[in-house]
Amino acid sequence: MLLMQIGGLGQMTLSAVLLYMFGVRLSLKQQALAQEALGQDRKVNIKGLVKKIIILALVAEAVGVAILAFRWVPEMGWNQGLFFAVFHSISAFNNAGFSLFSDSMMSFASDPIVLLVLSSLFIFGGLGFTVVSDVAQNGHKGFARLGLHTKVMLTATPILLFGGTLMFFLLERSNVETLGALTLDGQWLSAFFQSASARTAGFNSVDLEKFGQPALLVMIILMLIGAGSTSTGGGIKVSTFAVAFYATWAFLRQKQYVEMFNRTVSWQTVTRSLAIIVVSGAILTLAMFLLMVTQNAAFDRVVFETISAFATVGLTAGLTADLNDHGKWIMIVVMVIGRIGPLTLLIC
Repeated sequence: MLLMQIGGLGQMTLSAVLLYMFGVRLSLKQQALAQEALGQDRKVNIKGLVKKIIILALVAEAVGVAILAFRWVPEMGWNQGLFFAVFHSISAFNNAGFSLFSDSMMSFASDPIVLLVLSSLFIFGGLGFTVVSDVAQNGHKGFARLGLHTKVMLTATPILLFGGTLMFFLLERSNVETLGALTLDGQWLSAFFQSASARTAGFNSVDLEKFGQPALLVMIILMLIGAGSTSTGGGIKVSTFAVAFYATWAFLRQKQYVEMFNRTVSWQTVTRSLAIIVVSGAILTLAMFLLMVTQNAAFDRVVFETISAFATVGLTAGLTADLNDHGKWIMIVVMVIGRIGPLTLLIC
């Protein structure tokens, strides 16, 4: 739980906390780096921002614990029920995906309380701390007064979430080994849960090994896009994908600049987004090749597991448990690179 909490808050948040605990003052350059890592486009009080991030995480997790305890304590007793509530709330908010149930959330495939609470936690955590802060401070002034990154996240997240839900429902509703075994309400609930979970949360309410290849492809795309910048999730990030999409659209329309929500996006932002996609693609290609050489596995499973590791999702289509030592080391390296960020490692 401690490692999940640290990983979710991020290395920059943890570093800032340790520095302030020992009374070390950040230089101007260090403050600028922290400001960029925390997604701030203007000068802010880093110490105050870090406090807000920690408070937000603890409050969100406490709400999750209260609701999950209400569901599990009568069934498991106070000790086990409360512990399970704390563990899964932390795991969900920090998009870790670890579960104390042997089948993840498959036993709760038709349980709206458990699935909706968990999905709310990892959607909230996946939005990013700066988005939540921006909405809290400026949301009452209207959508137009929000920052560009916040607008992108609030627009793209529902599209990805409900688009994935519809695709999973349509593709798997006739598969009796996945959604087909559930009631209509249960099918929509599990489709929604898997759509939300695919974007780095890592829980599953149905057996992903039984998913058809079209549904696996949809999940791969969602995993690769991931969550928001400065969030508890991974992936190339929603904002990176959105900037690359708008840049491509601007090129096709023969425009000289990239515009999003009536604001011009700097070429530095555009080139950074494209660099992330190119470098991530190169790393994934190399990792997939090495896995294909060292493992006796199907192509679609290799692609799924590699992208799941890079995006720090934690979902598996059945390959991870059968990896040999070479495969495990490859996945470890891919996960570390995905969490720290490929550009960060190359720049360093």
